[in-house]
Amino acid sequence: MRQLLLRLGKQSAVYGLSGAAIQLLGLITLPIYARAFTPAEYGVVEVAMVLFTAMIVAADAGLGFAMQRNFYDGPDDRPERRRVVTSTATLGSTALALILMVPVVLARRPIAEALFGDASHADVVAYIGLAVPAGTLAVFLRDIMRLRFRAGHFAGSTVASTAVTAAIGVVWVTSFDGGVEAVAFGLLAGQVVGVLYGFAIVHADVALRFSWAEARSLVALGLPLIPAGAALWGMSFLDRLALSQLDGLAATGEYAVGTRFASVLMFFTGALGTAYTAFLFSLHASDPDAERAVRVRLLTYASVFFVGVGLALALFAREVAQVVAPGYDRAHEVVGILCLGAAAFGLTPITGAGISIMRRTDLAFKYTVAAVGLNCLLCLALIPFLGAVGAATALAVPFIVLNYAYLRASQRLAPVEFHVFRAVRVFVLGAALMPLGLLELRSEGLSIAVKLLALAVFAAAVWVLRVFGHEERAELRRLAQQLRGRGAAAPA
Repeated sequence: MRQLLLRLGKQSAVYGLSGAAIQLLGLITLPIYARAFTPAEYGVVEVAMVLFTAMIVAADAGLGFAMQRNFYDGPDDRPERRRVVTSTATLGSTALALILMVPVVLARRPIAEALFGDASHADVVAYIGLAVPAGTLAVFLRDIMRLRFRAGHFAGSTVASTAVTAAIGVVWVTSFDGGVEAVAFGLLAGQVVGVLYGFAIVHADVALRFSWAEARSLVALGLPLIPAGAALWGMSFLDRLALSQLDGLAATGEYAVGTRFASVLMFFTGALGTAYTAFLFSLHASDPDAERAVRVRLLTYASVFFVGVGLALALFAREVAQVVAPGYDRAHEVVGILCLGAAAFGLTPITGAGISIMRRTDLAFKYTVAAVGLNCLLCLALIPFLGAVGAATALAVPFIVLNYAYLRASQRLAPVEFHVFRAVRVFVLGAALMPLGLLELRSEGLSIAVKLLALAVFAAAVWVLRVFGHEERAELRRLAQQLRGRGAAAPA
């Protein structure tokens, strides 16, 4: 058990390092863009990223998940069959991306008018459209790296792509007054770099081999995920689109800065999700009992870690925002709410594992569509009265509901003995302490001291409330002793 968790932890750490690089570059560019752009212009950048993500989700068409699921169906000694799976999925999704690109580029002016109320941003739309085929191919090449457990190269591809995106955007904006178009062009260039890196590493797994029989199998498994993926995108980004229409692009720009803090938590959840999918299918194929035991333990550990990171972000968002994004005075107000939603969503690969194992992707479709419907209703009900706080609530609540629905379905299909109420205690505790992030005392030092105390209270309460059972406590004690032993053995 311990070795399996360590193996998953090491893989997640590598994926996390690539995510950390993304977040670091995001934090570097945030103060630059926050000073170079007005809140309304920053809102344009945010909506453009929403468009890019939506098109990537559409081009994926569920083939990414289907590729990962089918990859482990065959034995290890049939590499040619696995190559047919990866090639068919990659070629199919890239073809869809090219089809989507054409109308977006041709209709860039009316699309810009509809999204931004200004056709002058047509070039932004065109760059986004052109970036989609490259972005789709880069994503699938990274997925193949995951399936081959080449986490280091996955991180290298991600970091290289992100670095180019940020470098081009920043240089063009600061030195040549490039405006928001520079950010979109940087995104396009970064995706091309991701493709070149990916082909250099996994070209042998992406031969020009397209199998109609394999395509039918992939589509049958991935088809329910097309509307589910679209709904999930809607639940992730509809808040920004609704906020831009109901409260203006300036409010969207403020909200976008707040989401940057929550995205720090998302890199942790994304690291686990990225590592866990391939780990889950591989381990379940070889040792189902061990996979179930890991899943039980992982839910407790991940709940504490995700909520703890979210609490730290929520508590200190105001102080950090004053340094990196002065003038965005209300961005910190949404961070706690968004972090609770992000933490709940980060657990869905674990709580929804039974759905994936049993190939019931139709349930993912049903629950995700219901969640996005709830998101729409909450956006319409809350944003006119609460603005950005309403948008954050409209996002977080459906994520929590979706996590619960996944858990219920997985327990019916492939039950395991989850310690659900331990995770619930962690979320309630985090939600109770996060509002302290809004605290603004006359003494800045006193305010920080109170927030540090809140973190200490969280750590102590997790132990006192027995969130960790006997086995987890024993593991943590052994880990602490091991770390102390290494520290004592280290040369002075």
